[in-house]
Order: sequence, then structure tokens, then C-alpha cells
Amino acid sequence: MTTLFKDSDTPVASVVELAAARYPHLEVWRNQFRLRGREFELLNSEAPVPRCRRILEVGCGNGLTAALLAPFASSMVVATDLLEGNPETSSQGLAAPRELLDSVGVSNCKVLACTAAALPFADESFDLVFSGYTLEHLVDPIAALREMRRVLVPGGKLYLVLPTTVERLTYLLSFYQYLGQRAWWHMRKRFSLGPAEAVPRLPSAHGEGGVAGRCGTEAFSTSKTAGEASRMMWRYFRERHPDFPWPQPHGAYPHYLSEVVTYHPWRWKRLIGRSGFRLLKQFTTILFPYHLMGLLTDPFPWFLRWSQMVHLTQGWPVLRSLGNNVCFVAEKA
Repeated sequence: MTTLFKDSDTPVASVVELAAARYPHLEVWRNQFRLRGREFELLNSEAPVPRCRRILEVGCGNGLTAALLAPFASSMVVATDLLEGNPETSSQGLAAPRELLDSVGVSNCKVLACTAAALPFADESFDLVFSGYTLEHLVDPIAALREMRRVLVPGGKLYLVLPTTVERLTYLLSFYQYLGQRAWWHMRKRFSLGPAEAVPRLPSAHGEGGVAGRCGTEAFSTSKTAGEASRMMWRYFRERHPDFPWPQPHGAYPHYLSEVVTYHPWRWKRLIGRSGFRLLKQFTTILFPYHLMGLLTDPFPWFLRWSQMVHLTQGWPVLRSLGNNVCFVAEKA
């Protein structure tokens, strides 16, 4: 398979590079489009997406994956998500995917608002269902999986990409680095230690945060005393990080530690089986310490450099379980 970032004439590379160059405002964090594009290439290499008539994407985000799936659908790709943006589910709403899909020239994709647990389609409507980084945001993932199964034709394929326990554990260090950068930014602003750069962004390999923290410096500067300013900053900090010393949960789970436990690949695998699917393949596309490298430098170039080695490790279950994500291919039983 052609490597995404060496041949700009491939359909995947063309879409990704166009989106990255022209629509950075639709990215939740830096290099999101390029990371997702490379992930899709690796996924398609490990478990080739079959060409079929109709494809459904559940939780389309900014629409990039729907654009990448479009060449595999002879009839239509239907991309679904919530109508309006919702920080609690990391949904961007439908305005973002509509803008991107229209702009990159995808003609066989329809964007539709609905919830994953109540898909407005007839039974056996689709040949393939794809869902990336969505189930962790749902209170009842089994209900969503059963809906995906309902709309699949007999023998239809399900492609899932999900975060893992390893991703959550390594994210903790990135969270503390982010807090340290924020504290340093406030010190520079408050004590005029030098020019303060832009407010740091909360890093993630799969979409958490990515929004620059609102520092509230104007409100703090109006305080009459240093004590009042400190108390205001502490209240603001506790409002923004109520679970400190832990990060806020990324998905629909009540606490960061519950995510560490429930994001384990064996648990995702059990949910898929309970929903009436037969598992065909399990692998990872990010067998790389993305968050840990992000403590030192931009991890994306390093991810590109080492991502070619992913397929060499898929036969080792232990290594496969150490990825930042887990990918499942299943069939409607």
C-alpha cells in the first residue's frame, strides 16, 4: 500500500493534506488530520476495508474519516453525529463535517444528526459500519453496538477504533505537564518575567481537550490584593479541574480511574461479543508512546517514523495490548 506522506497523489493523502492545509480550525488538536489519516492507512493495511455499497459512520467528528471511507462505497457513506457541539461527548456538531466534506469534494456522503443508541435506519441497511473513538463517550455502549448490528446486513462488517488503558495511563503525565505549563504562563503574566507565549493546549492522541485553557487573567488582574487574586485563581482552577489530582474523564465514565480500568482491550472485546458480533481481528495502529514523546517534542514526526513497524508486532498479543488504541474488525453473527 502506498505510504500516505510520500505520495501526495493517493486519495487518502490528497484529502488529508487538503484538510490540514485549508481547515486547521476544524482540528481539535495539532496534526489531528494527519494523525487520523496515518491511522486510517495503517488500519486499511492490517484489515483492508472492503468495497461495498453503503457505509455508515457512527460519530463522524469533523468528517475526515467519512471522506476517507467515501472511495470504498459505491453508493453512499452516511456520517452521523450529534446536531450541536457537546463538550461532554467531544462532539463538534454537524457544521464541521459538512464544511469539510463539501470543501474536499466528496459527493457520495450524507451527514445526518442522530444518537448512536437510536439509529434512524431500517434493519439491514448497510454493508459496513465504522466507528472511531465514539463508544467511550456513550453511557450505554452495548445499546449502540446492538443498533450497529441491527442496521448491518447479514455478514456485514463492523470496524471499531477505541482508546486503551495504556493511553489513559500515559496521558496522566501529559496532564501534569500541561498544568505546569499553565502555571508558568500565569507567573510570566502576573510577575512580568518576560513575554508569555500562547496559552498551552491540553495534548491528546485521540481527541481529549485540545482547547487552549482560558486563563481568566483579566479577572485576576482586577483583584485588589494578591491574596484575593490567589483565591480567585484557586477557585477557577478547581472549577476547571474538579477531580484534581486526576484529570477530568475523557468519555462518559464518572472518573479518570474508572476509564483506566474499563478501557482495557479485553473489556471492549467482551462488549462486542455480548452485542452479537463475531470478532475477526484485533490490532493497534498506535503502538507508540504518543503522550510520553509529547513531553519532550512534537510526537507526530516520530510517530510517522516508527509507524511502519506496527504490522511487525501484531502477532504478539502482549505488545498489541500496549497500543494507545485498539482496533476491532467484527462480523454480524
